Amino acid sequence: GEWNMSTLFVDTINEKTSGNGVAIPGHVVQIQGVNPTTAQTISSASYSDLTGYSITFTPKFSNSKLFFSWCYHVYVQEDSGWTGADTRLIGGSTTLSDGGTYGTAHNLSPYDNDRQMQYQTRSHILTLSSASAVTYKIQAARVKLPSGGRAAQFNEYGGDCNFTIMEIAQ
Repeated sequence: GEWNMSTLFVDTINEKTSGNGVAIPGHVVQIQGVNPTTAQTISSASYSDLTGYSITFTPKFSNSKLFFSWCYHVYVQEDSGWTGADTRLIGGSTTLSDGGTYGTAHNLSPYDNDRQMQYQTRSHILTLSSASAVTYKIQAARVKLPSGGRAAQFNEYGGDCNFTIMEIAQ
């Protein structure tokens, strides 16, 4: 037999049964995001929550992939030796994407009046095994901190940053 290809034109696709959802593999099912505006100074090498970077997300499907993207502006003050700042992604109480050893860093020796600031964007992909609600958040820390090192400032001198989660059907 011969198959004829057809084009289907629709204005709206609705669920046949409420709560079943409509999932087209590879398509975004939902998106949530926040635009943090709070400046935060972090001087500890221990990670702590970055203010405003938290989303409680309930997936529509248990087999979706989640795409995370977060942007922040960071200012690292001058110091001797390597000094930097970094972020990580937490899901519930689990670290999903960890920062590195140096993060956004520079090396100045001896002390100098130089400084560094820039926007950073990071991302992560997570394959789900459950449709349970989870609170995802971004944490920040000073990394490669010399003794007596100075603080890093997040979103102090730059704005319009975000934390976004997209659910992609499989």
